[in-house]
Amino acid sequence: MFWLTLALLSLWFAGGSFLKAHLASAPVAFLLYWSAVTLLALAIILLAGYDMLRVPRELRQEHRLPKSPR
Repeated sequence: MFWLTLALLSLWFAGGSFLKAHLASAPVAFLLYWSAVTLLALAIILLAGYDMLRVPRELRQEHRLPKSPR
């Protein structure tokens, strides 16, 4: 998750700074690039939502299991 977020921020920075002139001159490249950035952002959001649903479920399951004798 951390690496996906770092990749998204890097792509966002690159698209807004040094790739800006190239993307502005090529409309198809512009659409493909920012579509890929948008899909990556949506994937991160979906992964975060899945994680938010998974953590409480795992905690409930952990408390249901009998503790091992010491």
